[in-house]
Amino acid sequence: MIRLFLATILWGWLLFPAAAASLDAAAINGAEYAAKRAADDRIDAAVVKIQVWLDRARFSPGEIDGKLGENAQKALKTFAEAKGLASDKLPNPEIWKALAATGEDAVIVEYKISDKDVHAAAR
Repeated sequence: MIRLFLATILWGWLLFPAAAASLDAAAINGAEYAAKRAADDRIDAAVVKIQVWLDRARFSPGEIDGKLGENAQKALKTFAEAKGLASDKLPNPEIWKALAATGEDAVIVEYKISDKDVHAAAR
């Protein structure tokens, strides 16, 4: 599942090189909470991180696109309510901390697709 997710992100980066040029695994993994988000039409590394954390916590944000759209906002609100956190302003530092506590693994890792992966996908 994780391999498929990572392959999808990498594939998207191949299709949209302008977005990939300014956003890489290090930027996403190193993203920190910031009260101010990027404009609606820009990909935000911190939002990618939030979306992956939500997905791993089983609160699907929909498409992992680095934008805090309607589905991601609903997932954040549901996650906050499930954890007993304030959900009036999303995201907030408490939600960020709770999401970060769901796992210590890197959000994005480099992965080289092997022949075994290709053959398994062809089945």
